[in-house]
Amino acid sequence: MLADLERLAADCIEARFSKISIGMLFELVRYSYGRATLGGDDFRLNNDFRSRYARLLIERHPEWAPRIEVRALRSD
Repeated sequence: MLADLERLAADCIEARFSKISIGMLFELVRYSYGRATLGGDDFRLNNDFRSRYARLLIERHPEWAPRIEVRALRSD
């Protein structure tokens, strides 16, 4: 899943998106997995972890930080 988010984010960076929405990336991954499994798999993406994945992408690719918006965490 992380690899898919990284690939999509890299595609957006290459396409010169000024900002990348982790929400958009999550929905694209949901779409891809849904098409690949034809709805028969129990794969789920919990929206509660979106901000954590955004931070993980920035941690792994610090050069993406200006493009991925993050807000302060409410709880840690």
